[in-house]
Amino acid sequence: MCGKRLTNDKGLVGTNPLITMELIMSNIIKDYVGRVVNKYNLKELSSDANYWRNDSKKADKVVKYCKGCQKCWEFWTEQRGPKRERTKMLYIYADFPSYGKEKKLCPMCKN
Repeated sequence: MCGKRLTNDKGLVGTNPLITMELIMSNIIKDYVGRVVNKYNLKELSSDANYWRNDSKKADKVVKYCKGCQKCWEFWTEQRGPKRERTKMLYIYADFPSYGKEKKLCPMCKN
């Protein structure tokens, strides 16, 4: 290692060639694992941020605000059953920000 002195976790310097090789390998493995774990954590954090950014854009397009009942609402299509029938459901949100939502009467207020 060209004059480098290696120490293990206990602060011992490797003098025996086998111990020195063991220290070198453990340092390489620790370094590699540290880089891989940090890279994965950064990727995971950035993908979470992108998910929430895209989710809020989708909500602005899909969720509408009703002036009649003053609540936000959306239609949700769900597939269920053995034949995978599609069911259209209405969701009404009591506590949902209405800023930037399209103003449209909900089906409950139309009737």
